Amino acid sequence: SFKQTTPLFGNSLPTNIIPTKFVYWSLLNKDRTKSRVVSKHPNIDFKTSWQNIHDKNNYPQTRALSWRIIPEILPINHRLYRFHLRKNPLCDYCKRVETTEHAFLHCKIAKITWKEILSLIRKHEPNIDGEIILNYRSIIYNLLLKDEAPTYLQRLIIILINIGKDTIWY
Repeated sequence: SFKQTTPLFGNSLPTNIIPTKFVYWSLLNKDRTKSRVVSKHPNIDFKTSWQNIHDKNNYPQTRALSWRIIPEILPINHRLYRFHLRKNPLCDYCKRVETTEHAFLHCKIAKITWKEILSLIRKHEPNIDGEIILNYRSIIYNLLLKDEAPTYLQRLIIILINIGKDTIWY
């Protein structure tokens, strides 16, 4: 068998053997491209979003759902239709194309759920603006702007948003 010298290790190795260390260092030093979701939403703080998902107050079921919502791998009708697993991409409730955004924000079921969640939030903070609190950023990515609510209320809102997402999906 032909021997080659690897620049990383300097010893002769058969060409059909690739050392694990070589693969590890090659991957470690490789230029990584951003994921599709990160490239699509450059203004989202994904580190904080993932930290909010792992909050100790979230149920494992909620974490699992959020883990599938953020990278947009949830089996919604539009996605299933693209994979030829459904006959149409329409929402079962309102007959519009079901995307992640539609399912969690614009669907009739979602609107009813968020209305109830907002009424719970307003019991603690009557003057809070629902349009600012319950938006795409906060619902899909578990993110609130720091100025939107006091810290104790932010935690409550994130928990209620997660309960809302569970209610909509399950």
